[in-house]
Amino acid sequence: MNEEIKKKLEENAVGLLEFVEKSKDFVLEQAPLYVQELVAFHFISNAATLTGILIFFFTVLIFFIKSFKYGLKHEFEDFPHVLFPAISGLLLIASVLMVCDFGAKVAIECYKAKYAPRVLIIEKLRGQ
Repeated sequence: MNEEIKKKLEENAVGLLEFVEKSKDFVLEQAPLYVQELVAFHFISNAATLTGILIFFFTVLIFFIKSFKYGLKHEFEDFPHVLFPAISGLLLIASVLMVCDFGAKVAIECYKAKYAPRVLIIEKLRGQ
């Protein structure tokens, strides 16, 4: 019985070593492709986010300009004509702050993926 268990353990150990060797080859073969895909995805993801932020900013800017023209047309004569440009102005200020804060961070990440991929990879390995 003891001999039978020993034989099974040896067979399993040999099978496990073969599996580890094949897995190692697969990982070594696929690692460069994975890194390229990771960097490309990071770049595209941040570029898309930055594009969305800029679209939002310019939409708010256009809304502000149109509401200000609307207020000028009505000479800011009563409460609704003053409120509309004021609210759009607050939205514009908020979107400018968002572009300055979040947009700058996203732009830096996009730049990092495009021109400093090793830095990005090191940060990903560190879990940052």
